Amino acid sequence: SIGSFLRVYAAAAALSSSSVMILQRLAVGLSVKSLLRRLRFHWRAVLAAYGLVEILAFLRFQTLCRKLATFRTPLGCGFPRREWGRFFAARLRLDAQRRPKDTRAFVERIFYNNCAGTLTCSDVELWLRMFMSTFEDADRPPRWSAPQPLFRAGLQGHASSSPAGAAMSEEEECGAEAVELRRALEAHLGISFRDGPASNDFIRINSPVTNHTPTSPIFYPLPLRAFIGAARGCTNMFFRGLGFELTRDDPSGITYWHRGGGDEGMLFIHGLGFGQVLYANVVFHLVRHYRGRIILMECPGISGFEPRGGRETPFPRADEMAASIARIKEILHLRVLHAAGHSLGGMLICSAWKYRANLFGRVAFVESPVFFFRSTDGWPSIFTGLNRENLVERLRRGGLREVLSSLLLAEPWHQHVIHQADGNDANEAKAADAAEEAEEAEEAESDDANESEEAEKAEVAEGHDANADEALWFFEYVHWEVGPDENTLVVLGDCDALSLPETAQWLKEEYPRVRVATHSGHGSICFPPHSKWLAEVLANFFDAERS
Repeated sequence: SIGSFLRVYAAAAALSSSSVMILQRLAVGLSVKSLLRRLRFHWRAVLAAYGLVEILAFLRFQTLCRKLATFRTPLGCGFPRREWGRFFAARLRLDAQRRPKDTRAFVERIFYNNCAGTLTCSDVELWLRMFMSTFEDADRPPRWSAPQPLFRAGLQGHASSSPAGAAMSEEEECGAEAVELRRALEAHLGISFRDGPASNDFIRINSPVTNHTPTSPIFYPLPLRAFIGAARGCTNMFFRGLGFELTRDDPSGITYWHRGGGDEGMLFIHGLGFGQVLYANVVFHLVRHYRGRIILMECPGISGFEPRGGRETPFPRADEMAASIARIKEILHLRVLHAAGHSLGGMLICSAWKYRANLFGRVAFVESPVFFFRSTDGWPSIFTGLNRENLVERLRRGGLREVLSSLLLAEPWHQHVIHQADGNDANEAKAADAAEEAEEAEEAESDDANESEEAEKAEVAEGHDANADEALWFFEYVHWEVGPDENTLVVLGDCDALSLPETAQWLKEEYPRVRVATHSGHGSICFPPHSKWLAEVLANFFDAERS
């Protein structure tokens, strides 16, 4: 009957389905066991390959650190030292007269927070001579270049006249100016420096040996390197999707992204971190709001792009940077080029400005400590805590953002730029290089051609300093206040760690025509929601001249 048939069919179906399930489970069990047996061998091979890759990467990391420790990017060729000395003296006099309390605190910080009343006249004069003439070693004579027509309005009325006398040497002129400036400090600050010999114990610009404790770069493991490489690759694809094209300037090693047309454009220079990767959201909104050509600058090394090779310093000098920007301006047929820089980017704008005063139209400094006496002790001592020991402590305190920032800034290229290298490693590397060069010179004594080549190498190596491997100079990146006006925009953060909170008020008093914009926070300017606000502020500022 139909009922019997259905019961038999249901029993058969149940039996078949249960048997199929049993067979599937057996098959899965067998496949998993066999897979595990195979993976035991493969995991050993994978671990061995991973260890080999990490060893090779670590050796390359050590080689890079040793190489960077032997390089020191010098001041740009033709740096106007006299103009810098006049600016420094004028600004120090003006601040001592108008803000004696702040000036006294600044002087005491220069001498490692020693009371100003305990300082000797020789100490103060030695510090002033070093600052005005830009020579790092107090025992070396000053190196002043011929006067340049860069120092114009603003502070010129406060600069002292040259001491009387016809033919004074540069060293004598610098010494006389230092004595006069020391007396002005005593008069305005209401203190009297005591007599006594110089102790040489003051902060020297770009000297990691005397300024702060050295930090060691951190080696990135493969997962972190892969993540950074993927972020760099995705950002490149994103920029190409926005219509950007890539151009590399080989003499300087700088890479440029550019899009749009017309004879007017803006150059955006990134800060420390990882090139333009962190500014992708800012770039996205700039494309939507700015009507001219957009150029993005990627600095060699710290952006993930390869530095220049050869015998030149890996990071370009300020005059080379200025020449590179001038070349890209000419290649793109730009009549007017505006510039905006965040943090380090603003400092690079100031550095390039010293050599090509007519390079930019309007400029915008975004959270950039470029104004002398208006920045904290943060640069570069704010980065002294970036070492392996403090990473664990910061992570334990829950400072994930600080840990991520430390990881980025402890990368070798960033350490090179902010001059945080260990002088001992540099000395060892320099000694090893000298021994190798001496051995090569002995082998080439019989060959005149080889002798000339070795002499050329020795001349190039002589320009490297074993005690420092920095790529930035305080004298270059400080704004010399050459008539800041409505063509200057300053963007400040309420919680800025590098610029003093009263910078906005100081600009309002000293340079009321400068445009100032503020936002809450610091460092988050490249992330939403501040990134859209920044893009709109920059676009309105640069488009104002067009309209």
